[in-house]
Amino acid sequence: MKRIIYFTLLVTALFTPAVFAQGEDVTITSYEEFVQFRDAHSGTPIEVNNLTIKDVVYEDENAGGDSPMDALMATLPEAVTVVNGTLTLENMAITNLHFFQNIEFKGGFHFKNLPDLVWIQAFSGNGTGEGQDGTPTRTVVNGDFIVENCPKIAFPNIDGWRSTLWFGAFERVEGDFIIDTFDGKLSAGTAANLEYVGGDFIIKNPQNNAIWAWEMGFKSLKTVGGNIEIDGNNAFKTEKDEQGQDKQTPLQWWSLTFLGALETVGGDVRIVNIPNMKIEGQGETPFGYCTVKYLAELGVINVCKKIELGYSDELINIDELGSCSDGKTVGAANPLDRSFCESGIALQHTDNQLANILVDGNTVTIVCDEAIKEGVIYDMTGSSVKTFIGEQVSIDELPQGIYMIKLVTVNNRVGGYKIMK
Repeated sequence: MKRIIYFTLLVTALFTPAVFAQGEDVTITSYEEFVQFRDAHSGTPIEVNNLTIKDVVYEDENAGGDSPMDALMATLPEAVTVVNGTLTLENMAITNLHFFQNIEFKGGFHFKNLPDLVWIQAFSGNGTGEGQDGTPTRTVVNGDFIVENCPKIAFPNIDGWRSTLWFGAFERVEGDFIIDTFDGKLSAGTAANLEYVGGDFIIKNPQNNAIWAWEMGFKSLKTVGGNIEIDGNNAFKTEKDEQGQDKQTPLQWWSLTFLGALETVGGDVRIVNIPNMKIEGQGETPFGYCTVKYLAELGVINVCKKIELGYSDELINIDELGSCSDGKTVGAANPLDRSFCESGIALQHTDNQLANILVDGNTVTIVCDEAIKEGVIYDMTGSSVKTFIGEQVSIDELPQGIYMIKLVTVNNRVGGYKIMK
C-alpha cells in the first residue's frame, strides 16, 4: 500500500503545473511549460516581474488556423495581467502578436531571433492615438526596447499597410533603443515622434530590402543618454543582372537625419561602414558626417568621448573634418578643443542647452529657465577655483584665461560651459 501511495505522489508532482507567486520572474522554455503556467493561473492571472518566453515550439497536431503559435501566445492574458520588468520573446516561430492590449507592460521589451515576426498589436500607430487595429498606441517604454534579428519586422512610413509601425508612436525610451539585423526600410519619417533615449541608441546590420532606404529617420531625437552607434555593416544586396552576373547594390543611406534635432549625447559616437554616406549630406533633409563635427563643436557631442566616423578599418580624422550647420555646406577644418578633457568634468554628462552664459568684463550672468542651486568654476588644471549660488557671479579675482563652469539646477539638471576672461 505504501508503494502505491508514493508512486501516486510522484506522478502528481511531475504533472502539477508550476504555480508562481505574485511579482516573481517567470521563464518559460517549452510548450509544456507554457501550457502548465497558463493553466495554473487561468481564471486568477498574476502580476509578474520579468517575463521570458523562448524556444517554445507548438506541438498540438490538431491545431487549426494559419499560425497556431500566434494563437497560443494570444492565450497569455489568461495567466498574466501585469509585467513590471522586461518582456523577452526569443527563438520562436511567431508572426503576429495579439495579446499586448490585454496585458499591462510597465518595463522594457526584448524581441530576439523571431524570423517570422511582422506585427505586434497595440504597438502600431504614428502618434495619432490609435494604431491600424484601433488599439491605443504606446508612447513611453520604461526600460529597454531591443529588436534583435527580427528581419521581417514592420517599419514605419513605408509603402502599404506597414506605414504605421508599432514603435512609430514612441516618444520616450528610458533604457536602450536597439535595432540589430533588420530587413525593413528606414525613411525620413521613421519613428518621427521619438525624442528621448535614456541609454544607448543603436541601429546596425541592415539586410536586403533595408538597402533601399535613403534617410535614417528619428528626426525628432533630442537626447541620448548613452552611446550612439550606427553601423551599416558595409551592406550590399547581390542580384543577377540581365547577363546573369552577380550585381551588388550598396546600402543607400545618405542622410543621418537623426542628427538634426540632437541636443545632448552622453556617451561615445560611432557611425561607420555606410557605403553611400558622405561628408556632406544628401537628399531633402541632408545631414552628413560634417554634422557630427558641428555638434561636437557645439558641445552636444562630448569631445572627451570617443567619436568614430567612416569605416572600421579607415576612420576619418575628425580634427581634419570641416563642420557644417546645415548638413551639407562643409566649412574649414578646425581641431576640436579638448583642453578640459583631462580634468574629468569637461562636458561630461552635461546638458549644454540648459543655459546661456554671458561674460561682461568680470561678471558672468547665467540665463536659465531653472534656478541655479550650485555653480563651480574650474581652471585649466581641473581644480575648483570658485563656487557660487544663483544666476550671477563675479570673476574679478581670477586671472585672465579659460575656465569651465559647471551648473546644477534645482531640478538636478547639469550643464558644463567654457568661458574666457
